[in-house]
This record gives sequence, structure tokens and C-alpha cells, in this order.
Amino acid sequence: EKAEAFHLASTDPANPYGSLLPWTKAVATDSTAHGMARTAGASVVLVDGELAAFLRRKNSAIRVFLPEDEPERSRVATALSHKLAEVAARRRSRRTGLLISSINDQPVTSHFLARFLEDAGFSPSAAGFQMRRVFSAPQPAESDEDSDDDEVAEEPQNARG
Repeated sequence: EKAEAFHLASTDPANPYGSLLPWTKAVATDSTAHGMARTAGASVVLVDGELAAFLRRKNSAIRVFLPEDEPERSRVATALSHKLAEVAARRRSRRTGLLISSINDQPVTSHFLARFLEDAGFSPSAAGFQMRRVFSAPQPAESDEDSDDDEVAEEPQNARG
């Protein structure tokens, strides 16, 4: 069964975490505070209604919460990585993409989610995993009725950003 994922502003009333429900305990390598809050610019990804990720505003470090047991762990990781790819596509512009430098205070490349992010279209870079810049595909000039504004094309692998 495919998992259902939603990306919401952390302040969205549909996000129960931080108001109705306590924040999920952060997975951290030290005793610092988890830093999750219902603040402007922060967002969450819920998978099947459970907190799967917390993204801070203008910060490439994310918090991820995956089930411990398989196959649920891989199912949630797949849904989360695809939702993060959708978020990256929505944030596309000529100057930015989406960069994930660390997950739960460890380099993104060494986290369980890394292979799922690559499968969803993220590419390894010196700074972490990056969703390359994406551009709208050219639209046919013949008919405006058939155009699809949501169609995007990825930047070629050898292009520089």
C-alpha cells in the first residue's frame, strides 16, 4: 500500500505537532534542543498522518523520523523522499534548488534516507544532496488549452548552477 505524504507549513492548523500533539522526540547526536517549532517559514512532511520530517526556514539541515521496522521504514522513506522532490520542484527558480546537507545531525550521505533521495532525483554534491535547478518545459504555441503548467524538465547533469 502506498503511503500518503503531505507537506505543510509548521503553522498550518492541519499540522497537529507543536499544538495538539508534542513534537516527536528528535534524533540527535548530542543533548541540544530539537529546534522544532511552529514558526513562519518552517515546514513539516506528514506521512500517513505521522511526522516524517521537519524543515527549517533557509536551513539545509533537516530532522527525519522514520519507523524502526521494515517494510514500513522503507515505505515511509520512499513517500518522504518523493514529497521532498515535489517541494524542490515547487521552489524551483533560476538561482536555487533544494539542498539537504544533513539529516538528524549527520551527513546526508550516511543517512538511511540517502538512497531514497537519489531515487527521487536528488544528486550528491560537495554540500550535500541537491535537487538540481528545474525549468518549465517549452509549451506548444498551437493551443493554450493543451498546455500543462506543471510539467518540468530537469537541468542536464553536466550543467553548472
